[in-house]
Amino acid sequence: MYYGYDGPFWGCTGLKSVISEIQNPPVFDQSTFGSYSEDIYSNAKLFVPTGTVDLYKSTEGWNNFKTIVDSDPSGINNILYKVSNDTPAYDLNGRRLYQPQKGIIIQNGKKIVIQ
Repeated sequence: MYYGYDGPFWGCTGLKSVISEIQNPPVFDQSTFGSYSEDIYSNAKLFVPTGTVDLYKSTEGWNNFKTIVDSDPSGINNILYKVSNDTPAYDLNGRRLYQPQKGIIIQNGKKIVIQ
């Protein structure tokens, strides 16, 4: 039965970003984003693995995005090394830390590496 569905992102009119972790992107056609594809291509940023922007810009389907940006899929940006003892810190599972520990913690919404 057909419900008017014409792609996996059908109806996603508010889509602001698309994240791809694919090093070698496959070709896809415009139906992937359905009848809203022009809005998505114009308004959503496409985040791709570092060093693959040119590859995405030359691959059919992906090359329709107006904005394609290098990104690190780890989600760790602007690494800080200074921890404030006056602000609560949390581990990556969201548990509050009462003493510093080695590894990655979250404090004030930022990821901090403690060595």
